[in-house]
Amino acid sequence: MNRERRRKTLEALPPAFRETYFSLFSGPEPETLHADLYRMLIDEGTDIIIQQLKEYNQRRRKLLNRIREKIEVKRVTRDEKVANLQVVASDAGNNGVDLRSAFIPLYASTALTAKGWNIIEEPIFRAGKPDVWADEFRTQQRESLLAFKIQCDVTEEAVERWQPDLVLLDASLLLNFWLLPSPDSTKEYINDFHEALLSSVGLLHYCYE
Repeated sequence: MNRERRRKTLEALPPAFRETYFSLFSGPEPETLHADLYRMLIDEGTDIIIQQLKEYNQRRRKLLNRIREKIEVKRVTRDEKVANLQVVASDAGNNGVDLRSAFIPLYASTALTAKGWNIIEEPIFRAGKPDVWADEFRTQQRESLLAFKIQCDVTEEAVERWQPDLVLLDASLLLNFWLLPSPDSTKEYINDFHEALLSSVGLLHYCYE
């Protein structure tokens, strides 16, 4: 009965007074886009995006037609004589995590040997040591530097173990100039650069021998 009496009392209050009174105890209403602005974004914005996509497809088709006239596509022939050569191939990659306050490097490399269209031994795999860089400001460059170093080390180990006829290195034999230490580089960066340089020269020297 008390609940029913309260409901009737509230209903008896003037609507304007009731809305003003209860608004004092309610939180602010969330902001919403203006109705006209929302309609414009949905209607006109969608049309603009569709038109841009159509124009992009038209330009892409024109570019493909121009390229087809200048590029000749040939089928690769299987050369059994070349396939009988034993080959060592290596690759490396890096994909660190930037946590704003620190950087966690993640890099690894692998090398394998193949002969006669088959991988004949278990590949060599090596990952970089876990680390956290809190003071390194050239994180991407240093991580790429370490990925290059570990690839050279893995490749040299593979060449020494399997004595191949050819070596395929999916990387530059020379360190890229943008990896060179700058005057304000950290001591750790400079040390990693020197070690990467020694690994690169060591790989070339071993293959030369």
